[in-house]
Amino acid sequence: MSQYNIYNRVLDNLKPYLQNYQDIIISISGGIDSMVLLHIIESISKYCKINIHLFHINYLMHDKSDECEELCKTIADKNKYYFEIRKIKLLRNNFECKAREFRYNELNKYAIKNNINLILTAHHYDDQIETIYIRSKQNVDWLSFLGIRYRYKRILRPLLTTTKKEIVQYAKFY
Repeated sequence: MSQYNIYNRVLDNLKPYLQNYQDIIISISGGIDSMVLLHIIESISKYCKINIHLFHINYLMHDKSDECEELCKTIADKNKYYFEIRKIKLLRNNFECKAREFRYNELNKYAIKNNINLILTAHHYDDQIETIYIRSKQNVDWLSFLGIRYRYKRILRPLLTTTKKEIVQYAKFY
């Protein structure tokens, strides 16, 4: 699949929302997924009015955590984007659940404070498959098998139909 198709897919996913929103929050980690999402949104913003807010959470979990934070800050500064950082050290026990709860709580607080109605995350198709697989191994109700929602309240995941392989190909092309 060409890089152009990924761009168009994301653009098509966002079209219904771009008419109504001037400010968008992108949850950015410094990893390839969120960087590709940011690149696509930057490209789209050349054709419509979008104020980009970058929101980074440093979980202080690995030796590159501070480097990822610095990369996000550098990109925000260079492009004059609004930039918000949160730092938290969570226990490894049930880390994913606690991190998700913290992340969405902080993203929503920032959105409410700044009157922003759209938060983008870079979850992709492979994340969806992994989520459903993990839940299949747990004792969960049937609703949990719906996986990651494309849209939930003000959160939108425009890469959810894009595979990790496509994301990597896009990043190599650009």
